[in-house]
Amino acid sequence: MPVARKKTVRRPGPAAFVLGLVLLALGAFALVSLATHNACEGPFPDVSARPGPGNACGVAGAYLSAYALALFGWAAYAVAFLPVLGGVLILARARPSHAAIRLVGLAVVARAAT
Repeated sequence: MPVARKKTVRRPGPAAFVLGLVLLALGAFALVSLATHNACEGPFPDVSARPGPGNACGVAGAYLSAYALALFGWAAYAVAFLPVLGGVLILARARPSHAAIRLVGLAVVARAAT
């Protein structure tokens, strides 16, 4: 009689764990800098005399949010969310289906086109 093997859950290795955390941190930094974007600061200030409250991520966040919004528009939020999603998938050792990857890609392209 064949012996049933126990299904073991493999945890991510140290390199994958660090990569997942780095992706989560970078994505969170980008999302917070975009969410607290102030048009009065960064490389393209609209009004230089009134600086405003400032970006929560400092000067680096102001520049990142200004360039991201200039390059991608409102789709910058979706682009900033992708590292967060990647970090979660790496840490959870989840393997999304091919259809799910295509659906996320289609949603990003559709949002970027509008």
